[in-house]
Amino acid sequence: MAPQDAQTPVINTYLPKSLTTHLPKTRDDDSWGDAVRSHYSAEENNDKLPLNIQVLEAEREKRKQNYAQIAHDYYELATLNLELAWNPKFHFAPFLDDKQSLREALSAHDHYQFMIMGVKPGMRGLDAGCGVGEPAREYARWADVHITGVTITEYQVYRANLHAEKEGVSDKVEFVWADFCKMPFPDNTFDFVYSQEATVHAPELRDVYVEMCRVLKPGGVMSVGEWCMTDKFDPKNPEHLDVRRRIERGDGIANMKTVKEAISEFEFVGLDVLHMEDHALKGLQSRPWWAPLDGDVSKASNWSDRMLVFCLKPAVWRAWKAWVWFKIKVGLYSKIDGDSTLEALNTQAQAVWGLRDGGKYGSFTPMFQMYGRKPENWVHPQPEKAREAAESVAASAKEIAASKVKST
Repeated sequence: MAPQDAQTPVINTYLPKSLTTHLPKTRDDDSWGDAVRSHYSAEENNDKLPLNIQVLEAEREKRKQNYAQIAHDYYELATLNLELAWNPKFHFAPFLDDKQSLREALSAHDHYQFMIMGVKPGMRGLDAGCGVGEPAREYARWADVHITGVTITEYQVYRANLHAEKEGVSDKVEFVWADFCKMPFPDNTFDFVYSQEATVHAPELRDVYVEMCRVLKPGGVMSVGEWCMTDKFDPKNPEHLDVRRRIERGDGIANMKTVKEAISEFEFVGLDVLHMEDHALKGLQSRPWWAPLDGDVSKASNWSDRMLVFCLKPAVWRAWKAWVWFKIKVGLYSKIDGDSTLEALNTQAQAVWGLRDGGKYGSFTPMFQMYGRKPENWVHPQPEKAREAAESVAASAKEIAASKVKST
């Protein structure tokens, strides 16, 4: 469970009050375990694949309508665990040699993305789905750019701002609580836009891809690292379906797409496509991206990574679960905190071993990379959503201007 800090999060929305109703609701208590379970069926919560595949698909289709709340509740539950137990970068990377640490692999993956985008000092960029802002802060230092991060979760905005202040980069980054499918920025705002393993939370990829392109300046480059089911995914194979179900259930995802679907949605945007590749295939076959999830400490390169891998072993997970049960029984955990902690462990298990098995089968990739340049004559492919965005941005600007006049 991710306990809430005593301080009040610093929240930037840039949205007028009248237009914030679509943003997720935050609970008054800490019952995030119950909140996460409420989005899934009994079979999914019990880590079982429903025998009726039509029912499973119907549940996935229904969740698309509530994608923002699902992602918000998941990250309220999981953020601190991910940050402390995995890494402040909430994503994966290929291992390029046997001695590379997890941290080094993640940074190399991020820097590769930046180099492909052709980022230069002084540019302003957007991180769509920024987590606690670790890649954005690193980019700001490494490339001397300014990054605006967007996340659906208020708690992540607080954590990201806290880290930025501690690291002395608050002037180079800002973090905004908003839905990346409905962002509050004017058209043509950023020199480059990117997302690293976050857009999978969108109900339909075209919704977030088009919105990212809308706020990108003409001539700028857009980059996406997507979670997808690969061409090896067989929708009639129960094991493959169970992998997809566990990944979606364990990571707060409403509707994960295939690689072919992701490519189609990326091309729908109207970008000049520059490059596409499954970056997961660049790593060592003897040390694949999912190696840390497999519990083999011999493939970890330092003591920190060995401890991480050890803690992901099923036996260790069961021991942690038993310890939490004991603390509940003796009164060291409240009912709400104990329930949320157990649900965090359940969610973690479905995520870790679903991702691992997807990697082993080759039916899943967490880093299908796509790059495209926005044409000078780009036309929004969804006129109705273009009008909605224009109205939202105009209302926001009007309210901000009014608030400035009032303050003076």
